[in-house]
Amino acid sequence: MTVCLTQRLRFAIRRLPKEPGRRKLTLSAWDLIMSRRCQITGKGVLTGNNVSHANNKTRRRFLPNLQVAGLLSDTLGTSVRLRLSTRAIRTVEKNGGIDAFLLGTPDRQLPTEALELKRRITRAQAKKAEVAA
Repeated sequence: MTVCLTQRLRFAIRRLPKEPGRRKLTLSAWDLIMSRRCQITGKGVLTGNNVSHANNKTRRRFLPNLQVAGLLSDTLGTSVRLRLSTRAIRTVEKNGGIDAFLLGTPDRQLPTEALELKRRITRAQAKKAEVAA
């Protein structure tokens, strides 16, 4: 039986300690919340207007085309599942894979999820170099 994300989130929030006035989400509960944001480029939701023929304007949201992609990391030896925009998938493939893309991109341009993955890759590279030496 598969459990949908909202059910898992509700269960995680119910387990949280109740504090007067607010609840704090733990890291595991934050991991269950899926924002509409690319984990590599940081591309997110934009807002604008629908404009009718009569020039009536109503607010709308432009959602990024996000896909769950499993990218094979040569250094880690496993596939890494990320929620990426289609433009980010094309960019990663063009740069030679997730390892080459992350190592070639400056830290200030990467979101926190990508920085964590970059740190894991650099640690794994250091271990391989240490074992080889």
